[in-house]
This record gives sequence, structure tokens and C-alpha cells, in this order.
Amino acid sequence: MITINAQYILEKILVYLFLWWDRASVRNVLIKNLGGHRERNMKTTVLYAVSLAFIVFISVSYSIQEASIFYQNEQQSGAVMRVEAQGSTDEATGAMPSIEHYQVLENYAKSSPLIADFGWISQPINIIPNVTDVKLTNLGHVYEATTSIYAASPNLFDAALSQFLKISEYDSTDYAGLSLMEGLYTEAGSHSLIAGSLYKTSVGLGLNKTFLVDITKEFPGNNSRTITRKVFTTQALLDSAPAFTFSPFPLVSEQDAIVSFTTYLRLSGGFFQSVNNIPLKYFLVKFHDNATDSQKDIVKKELDTLIQEEENANIYDLRDDTTAFQTASKILGYFFNFTTVVAMLVCFFSLKSSMFNSIYAQVKEISIMRAMGVSKFWMYRIYVYEAFIIVLSSSLLGVIIGCFVGYTMVIQRALFTQLPLPFVFPTNILIIVSVSSIVLGFIASFGPIRFLLRMTTVELMRFRL
Repeated sequence: MITINAQYILEKILVYLFLWWDRASVRNVLIKNLGGHRERNMKTTVLYAVSLAFIVFISVSYSIQEASIFYQNEQQSGAVMRVEAQGSTDEATGAMPSIEHYQVLENYAKSSPLIADFGWISQPINIIPNVTDVKLTNLGHVYEATTSIYAASPNLFDAALSQFLKISEYDSTDYAGLSLMEGLYTEAGSHSLIAGSLYKTSVGLGLNKTFLVDITKEFPGNNSRTITRKVFTTQALLDSAPAFTFSPFPLVSEQDAIVSFTTYLRLSGGFFQSVNNIPLKYFLVKFHDNATDSQKDIVKKELDTLIQEEENANIYDLRDDTTAFQTASKILGYFFNFTTVVAMLVCFFSLKSSMFNSIYAQVKEISIMRAMGVSKFWMYRIYVYEAFIIVLSSSLLGVIIGCFVGYTMVIQRALFTQLPLPFVFPTNILIIVSVSSIVLGFIASFGPIRFLLRMTTVELMRFRL
């Protein structure tokens, strides 16, 4: 009963919304017909609503999955374009590709009018030979978690895709209003790091709470092991960040930690002699908002020229992945549109049957109105409008249900992934539904009413099925 009433209310709204321009008498008769045929039209309504709700739900689900994969790629890349260094040790010299090797990139980025900002990210601390484990632990060594510690430049989040930065806890009062990364380069931040918000519950980390960083080294030659412990505090807890792995959920148990380059140098235990010797992982590039694809291609080509002598470096361009997603999205978009048309056609037979029964059940009413002088065009409009409103309201009800269920999935997925997932409204499906409602409504009602209106008034009064 609730469904029937909701359908009738939606039908009345659509009558006044789409037929406001027609006579009030036509609208009044149409609304009475819709009210009298509610139970008869219920099967048609359910068929259209369920079919389209399922199609919309699948369409929205695919959009969520596509957006989730795309945003995960964006979040992991950290920037639209970056230079990647493998960080392997040179067998001859024992050196690793460091910032010093790529200083030419910084010089180029500063001089390029197309680059708005740039940032550095180091290799994890366990790239140091013999380092086998890095853990965060509370002072009592009761709780611990494995982590990967990286160094990052103070302007990193200005150069990276900042929409993926979600801060759980951060108190900037201790850092004189400096940005999140700049605080790590202050005196207070020299013994602090940025960690994932999961460690608040799993390890007991919190703002200004003291904990330990344990770095384990193993020496197979003499079968020995050393553990270096450093006292740290937490500067901030993050739910997510570009180019790093952070999460408030235990699904991601091993997360990253960020320190300054100077702190990273101290944690290396003297392995690196200066900040310039720290091995590079990513050099992130941020373009100006008005930069075109052709201009980005120029920068990509010039960066490739600068690093062509480095065998263990390459350029990652996020747009390469985007092209593949767009192609797949277009193909599946056509598929969902085709599926919607097929569903509308299959449900049309139910509409045809419903309109046939509704029209022939009102033969006496039609004959009386014809005897009163009501024109044939007036009668045509009543039943064509009725079929149109039935199809449109049923279809819209399905679209609304499908969108509602899909939107709950978007909220759930965004909560667990910590990605800014958008809800993509199925506009193409709505357009197909609207156009199909007009065409199918006309076809379903025009034949039966035309057959009756070709009779005389006397024949109509005597007509029996």
C-alpha cells in the first residue's frame, strides 16, 4: 500500500510538472484515471522500477569501482608527473642514486615557467644495507607496528595532489603556524614524525606522546644483530596522504611514517654523510592550473632528456593510466545505455497489456464523454498522457531507488578507502528513460484508443469484449 501511494503521489507531481500547459479538465480526468488504475498498473510499475533500479545500481557500482581504482592510482602516484628512482646500490661504488644525482631536476623545475612546485621523497630507511626491520613501539614495548620511514621535502603537500591529504590529528600551535611538513623542520619537529591514524589505537601514538623507533640491523657474517632505539613524538596522525600509505583501518596494518631529511640523516646512523647523499624515490612535479597537455608533454620530454643517463630512473605520467580508464568507461557506458533500452522494451509488453485493459474497461465512460461532445483529440490526450506518466513515474522510481542504494555504496567505499570518491549520477540513463517514456507511452495507448474512437457513439455503448 505504501508503494502504491508513493507511486500515485509521484504520478500527480509529474502530471503538474509536465502537463501544466494543458487544460485543467484534462489534468483532472487524467489524475482520476491514474488513481482508479493504481492496482492494475502496479505490476507494470514494479517491473519497470525493479529493472531500472538494478541497471542503475550496476552502473553506479561500476562508476564507484572505476573511480576507486583511478583515485587509488592518483593517490599512490602523488602527482600528475614524477621522476622515479629505483634506489638500487651500485655494485662498483656502493653508492645509491641520491638527491645529488638529480640536482639537475631541481634546477630545471625552478627555471621552468610551466612548473608551479616540486617536491622530494626519499627511499625508505630500510634500504640501508643490513637494516631488516623498522618498528614503532610504545615505551613499555607492549605494542608495536612495522613501518616504513621516508623523508620528504617541507613543501611536499604543496607539490603533491593535496585533495588526498586527510588529517586526523594535528596541533599547529607548537609549530608557529607552519604547514604540516614545515613543522618537521623545526627544533620541535626534529624528534617528531607523521604517522597513520591506525597507530593511535594499535600502538598508542598520540599528539606529543613519546614512543620509540626501533631499527634492527642483522649481520650474517658474524651472526649478530643490533637494535638502535630513538625517542620520538607524534607531530600528526593522517587518515590518508598523496604518495604514502596511511589509513585509520586495520586492513592496512603496515603503514608509512614521514620525517624530515635531517632526521632521516640522523636515523641512518652515519651511513649517509649529508642530506644530498640520501637516496631519492620520487621527484614530484606540480604544473600550473592552466598548463595544457601539450605543455606537459614538453616538460616530460625535457625531464626525460635530463635523466637519460640514469639507467635506474624513469618518468611516470598519470595521464597514461587515465586514457585506458576513459576508453573502458566509454565502452561500458554504451553497454549500460543499450541495456536500459532493452529493459524498457521488455517492460513495454506489460505496459501494453495494462493500457489495453484500462482503456477497454472504460468503454462506457468513453462513450458517455463522446455523447457529451468531448473531441477525439481530447480523448487521445488523456490516455497517451496516462501511459506516458505511468512509464515515466515507474522508471524514475527505479532510478531513484538505484541511485539511493548506489549512493550508500559510495559513502561506504569512501569511508574505507579514505578517497574523495564522487557520486556519478547516471545522466544518460535518465535521458533514455525520458525519451523512451514518450515513445512507448504513445505506442502503448494510441492503438487501443484509436480502435474505440473510430466507432460511433452508439457502437461504443453497445461494445463488449
